Amino acid sequence: MGSPAARPARPDLPVLTGARRRALLPADQREQVDTAEERLPPAARGLVHRMLAAGASVGAVEGLASVWSGLGRQTQAAVLDPLRIGPALRQQDGTTCGSAVLTMLAATGDPALALWLASGTLLVEPGGRPHLPPELARATAEELDGLARRTVTARAAALHRAAHRATTTARPPTPPWPRRWGTPPWGAAAVARWVGLRFAHRPVTGTGSVGLQQAAHALDAGGPVLLYSGGRSAVRGPAPVLPRHVVLVLPAPQGPVVWEPAGGRTCPATGARLVADALGSAALGGWRHSAWVVLPR
Repeated sequence: MGSPAARPARPDLPVLTGARRRALLPADQREQVDTAEERLPPAARGLVHRMLAAGASVGAVEGLASVWSGLGRQTQAAVLDPLRIGPALRQQDGTTCGSAVLTMLAATGDPALALWLASGTLLVEPGGRPHLPPELARATAEELDGLARRTVTARAAALHRAAHRATTTARPPTPPWPRRWGTPPWGAAAVARWVGLRFAHRPVTGTGSVGLQQAAHALDAGGPVLLYSGGRSAVRGPAPVLPRHVVLVLPAPQGPVVWEPAGGRTCPATGARLVADALGSAALGGWRHSAWVVLPR
């Protein structure tokens, strides 16, 4: 008998999305993008498509190519893989796990945001205009200047505060959501930013639930998932597990990984364990069960 067929590789959605957006550019702008890509070392060229997928202009892509060689190795590594600075992006208190996860999610999809978090550097487009990722659009020049001189943790904390405000004030929580629980799933779905995807939220009603199956399918398709965890509730309802924590499950070449914001660390995951609600308490921040998922529509 022959060996079993290899499982198809998960699609790299940021690169695929960026390639599609490049194809839609006018010929002269495609040439600018290609020139910028050629200026980068081979290991960093995928950042060009990731920038385009995140909505960056051609000028911002050129800005990245211009500064890349002058960045330190640690900064370059963080832009290529923001999980490398995961401990510095961990949650600041008991209510900001969701805000930390949303910040990490955005950074993994947007090299410009990852660069700012890692070094305080804003990309500059031709003509001198700074490129501001959406998370920084409301910040003043003075605030950005001050944060540029501070630590990765301080910059992350500023984004956590902004995400917390956005997720808890965007609309009245329905059903009521205690503030001590932090980010409501519907708020996270409204604010989540990754490669232009729109997000939805689903309660988890038990092992093998539709919500967990949809989350596993999303990961197989190359998308990220926000997974709420918690403990069992004595009250029956649509979500029998009380949501107390949020972790980020990201697609990766070797299989999905969980970023746990309390410690800022990662651990491997599988779709089968996700559907079986068996990721383990370490991956779920000390909790044992899945309660809710936020996933691409």
